[in-house]
Amino acid sequence: MDAEKLEKQERVKKFLDGLTTEQALFVSENIEDLYLLADCREEMEGEKPKEKSVFAICMEIYNNFIVEKIGVKAKIDGTQGSALKKIIAYLKTIDKIKTDEDVITAFEFVLVNYDAWDNFYKQQTKLNQINSNFQNILNNIRNGVKKTNKSDREKRVDAVDELQRRAIEILEGNKE
Repeated sequence: MDAEKLEKQERVKKFLDGLTTEQALFVSENIEDLYLLADCREEMEGEKPKEKSVFAICMEIYNNFIVEKIGVKAKIDGTQGSALKKIIAYLKTIDKIKTDEDVITAFEFVLVNYDAWDNFYKQQTKLNQINSNFQNILNNIRNGVKKTNKSDREKRVDAVDELQRRAIEILEGNKE
């Protein structure tokens, strides 16, 4: 026997080890099919599991973010999936982001820095909302949230507080 035939027989023996006698007899009616099955089984055993896509990893990061913030899984539909794809596409346009790993890291960075987001954006946690506000959120993270001027009401409250403080000081005799 030549070496190729011996090799095929060894592969068939390995294959048959996993079968009952009845299964082996059924399969061995056509030995060429058996060789083919053995080849397929070896290929399947040698396959590596597929790596998760950037989209899948970012979606997992987003879902964990939502669970952390509100205690339930994110509600994902076509709109949310499309928004995540747009965020990923946008991140890929940034010069400093060169690899898929960089995209994942940048996306996670934005969510991890949630506390740096403006209060308005903190209420906008759906992916389509994050996508719409993405540049503003990045600006908040990079430059901080700008303090807005006090409203007229807040100014009046401060003035009343100051008057009360002065009145108390005068009544206590600390100032005249």
